[in-house]
This record gives sequence, structure tokens and C-alpha cells, in this order.
Amino acid sequence: MLMLNRALPRVMWGYFLIYFGIAVGQFLLFTLMRDITLSYFISALLWAILLVYTAQKVPQRRAWLIFGLLGLFTKTIWIIFVQTEVISDYSLMYSAAQEIVNGQRDYLSWIYFQRYPYQMGFTSYQALILSIFNSVGFLKFINVLWCVVASLAVYGIARECFSQRVAVLAMLLHVMMLPILVLSSVLTNQHIAIAWLYIGIYLWLKAGWRSWLIAIAAGIALAIGNAMRPIGIVVIAAIVVIATTFLY
Repeated sequence: MLMLNRALPRVMWGYFLIYFGIAVGQFLLFTLMRDITLSYFISALLWAILLVYTAQKVPQRRAWLIFGLLGLFTKTIWIIFVQTEVISDYSLMYSAAQEIVNGQRDYLSWIYFQRYPYQMGFTSYQALILSIFNSVGFLKFINVLWCVVASLAVYGIARECFSQRVAVLAMLLHVMMLPILVLSSVLTNQHIAIAWLYIGIYLWLKAGWRSWLIAIAAGIALAIGNAMRPIGIVVIAAIVVIATTFLY
């Protein structure tokens, strides 16, 4: 156990360095294909400096609450003023959810659900929310809440793997990540799935090695996330690799 606690941060640092290197390489490749001026680099650098400075100045013990409220505020403003239409797969799942609420079963004959039955998990979840308040706007607001939960889970994961300072910065970066902000107004299943998968990872890192109850709770969280979007096998594979590497 002691060896795992010492080795896990090194593994995480190595992963993030590799990931950062790939991201930088992609960005440089993109600049060669586009007409990117120096002002873009300066703007990005100043933005990064501002985020790091903000993370250092915010009270460490209250950072999770402050940044959680910041994420809630910014994404709520986004979904209010950016009216994203429900199209493609999301439109089909939303229509099926409406049928479930109304007691209809026509969606069972749709070729979409016959080919992708795993989408029924998220569709049923939407039906549950719509049975409480039948509104697309309400579904989007619930998306915002799941985004905030995911940010809090990122904070917890980073604190377990690194330190309080790294956790504060990681949460701020997640809260301010532009793709998450933009997609918060989309009825995608990734918000709730990522939130539950991150919760599962946090619980496993927190005490999954020492407590069967926490391990079971982590498994339940991963199962819920997988039911919303079937990518839980990736997380489980990572856990198995770490377990077999450092426990044997």
C-alpha cells in the first residue's frame, strides 16, 4: 500500500507530461496549417497566467465552493443566452423520453434503439427528469449541475493524487474549460456520465484500496456512469492496470 501511495503520483505526473506534450505538438501542428499570429500565443499565455494567479489567491479551503459557484454561474448564463437546438441523436433520445413520460411505447420500434439499446439508460434518465419538470431548459440546467459535480470530482481526484494547490488549479481549469462550457447547453449524455465516472475514480482513490464498502460505492458510481455512456470499461481497465502493476 505504501509503495502504491508513493508510485501513483509519479505515474500521474508522467501521464500528464505525455498528455501535455501531445497537446503542445497538436497545437504547433495546427499553427503551421493556419495563419496564427503572435497575439494568439500572448493571449493564451496571459490567460494561463491569470488562471494560475487566481488559483493561488483564492482561499485554499474554500476554493471548491468558490469555483463550484463560478462554474454554476457561468454555465447557467450560457444556457440562458445560447439556445442550442436539440438535433441528431439527442433529438431522438429526447423524443423517446417524452414518449416514456406520456406512457407511449412507439420508440421501441425505432431502428436507432434497436441498434443502440445502450442509449436507453440516458433516455430513461431524461424521462425521469422530464416527469418532474417537462422542459428542455430544465434538462439543460441539470446538465449544468452535473458539470459542477464533475469539477468537484476533479478537485477531489487531484487532491488525492497530488496536493491541495494542484487540486485548486485543476478544478479552476476544469470550470473554465471552453468545450465543457459550450456543450453544457447540449442535451448530451457525456455530462452525467463523466460526473459519475469521476466520482467512481475519486472514491476508489480515496479509500477503495482499504474499504470494501467504498470499493462497492466506487463500482456503483462507475456502473451508473457506464449506463449513461458505455465507456466505463476504460476506467476499469486503468484501475486493473494500476492494481496489477503496484500490488503484485
